[in-house]
Amino acid sequence: MTRNETLQLTVEVRNTGEYDGEEVVPLCIRDKVGSITRPVQELKGFQKMMLKKGDARTVTFPITADMLTFYNSDLAFVAGPGEFEVMVGPNSAAVQRKAFVLR
Repeated sequence: MTRNETLQLTVEVRNTGEYDGEEVVPLCIRDKVGSITRPVQELKGFQKMMLKKGDARTVTFPITADMLTFYNSDLAFVAGPGEFEVMVGPNSAAVQRKAFVLR
């Protein structure tokens, strides 16, 4: 991914329960090797939806270089190049992971 590109992360969410319900799908991103110590994961977006029992819905999150910015040791707001990991899922036990590189 370059700084001018937008990645599209798509995931299917399905209600496998016996009742209608709401689901919140969080999008977290982790900088695998940063120039400074950063949080293990940062919440970068979420979508909340109502799903009837048995229904499924496709959720798409855009990922831009602006979502990867942080203040470096010189207090400049930058998006450093490197490998990032995207995590999406209803909880930490059911998270799906995908890596990408910012050039």
